[in-house]
Amino acid sequence: MTPILNEEKLFLDINHYKNAKKVDFSVCVFGSARIKKQDPLYTEAYKLAKKLSEKATIITGGGSGIMEAANKAAFTSGKKSGGFCVEFPKNECSNDFTTSDNTFIFQHLFMRKYAFFNCADVFIVFPGGFGTMDELFELLIHMQTEKMNKKPIFLYGKSFWKNYIEWIENNLLKTGYISHIDMDLFTLENDIDQIYLKIINYKNSKILIEDEL
Repeated sequence: MTPILNEEKLFLDINHYKNAKKVDFSVCVFGSARIKKQDPLYTEAYKLAKKLSEKATIITGGGSGIMEAANKAAFTSGKKSGGFCVEFPKNECSNDFTTSDNTFIFQHLFMRKYAFFNCADVFIVFPGGFGTMDELFELLIHMQTEKMNKKPIFLYGKSFWKNYIEWIENNLLKTGYISHIDMDLFTLENDIDQIYLKIINYKNSKILIEDEL
């Protein structure tokens, strides 16, 4: 059985993380690798990433589906397109639309998530499966427990996220397992133009605060 942690490869991951930290203002796009090109979600991810790539580096897990759509939008526009990839036994390590200086191949999932959480400035989460949910909920836990600074999280696709949010409200919020303030950690959106505007406003306010320091 392959061990979860390989100490030798961990040092390689740490070096990847150090290089990933050099990425400029970036937007991380999470979502299913199984979504096909003809799916409307693929098109929406492409459109949003294309607009955002003018103002930010686009980073994804470097896979297919939503990740490919976002990377492709930035790459074909001549903009920075990052892939924080991880080696899987049965999957391609990266799609064809990431720029080499912004692509890093991690050996461990937890180190890739660590890089995502610390390097990205904004997160957009499209519908997805176990991997997407894992990334989203660990991201929420880190912000909830103040292990990382709060950053904007946008959940795209109200029809998909509605049942999840209702489950959280009915089973976690009502029972007191989470607080009302925890529900403010993410924003549900169905309009890519609104997401774009909110991200640009956040970037501008972030720059203003940094200039004042």
